[in-house]
Amino acid sequence: MLLNILKSHAQEIQAGAAMLGVVVGALGFGLTICQLNITQNTLKASNGYQIQKDARSISSQINKGGLLATAISGGKLNAEEEKQLTGELWEMFNLYLSVYRQEEARGVSEELAKSFSKDFCEFSEIPFISHSWKLMLKSRQLSSSHAEMKKEWCDA
Repeated sequence: MLLNILKSHAQEIQAGAAMLGVVVGALGFGLTICQLNITQNTLKASNGYQIQKDARSISSQINKGGLLATAISGGKLNAEEEKQLTGELWEMFNLYLSVYRQEEARGVSEELAKSFSKDFCEFSEIPFISHSWKLMLKSRQLSSSHAEMKKEWCDA
């Protein structure tokens, strides 16, 4: 009897199973998209935390010896101090570049990227920093990616 019912309603059962398969597939796809969004937001938060941690470390290092303050205020640095400060500025510029690249890859929040871009543009307008930037570009210590970042963030 059950076998006869199944045979006589085979098409309806197949159609129902197919519809159920579509619904389950759609729900699975929706859950996957939701999970990917959660993962992406978690990754952005993690990237943001690491960038801020690195920024604090570099900022602390660059301000530690007072060389930056001396240079910005027009004070004279000897060759060794200038070399040290150039290396520290290079680290700082590379940090900004990593934020820029993360922004392009949507690996950080828009707010974090805007904050760093604003900070970079203001920092790079300081006469000593601007001069150092130009010298570092000319000597190829900074790449075309650095120049692209500055153009995109500050000249737009």
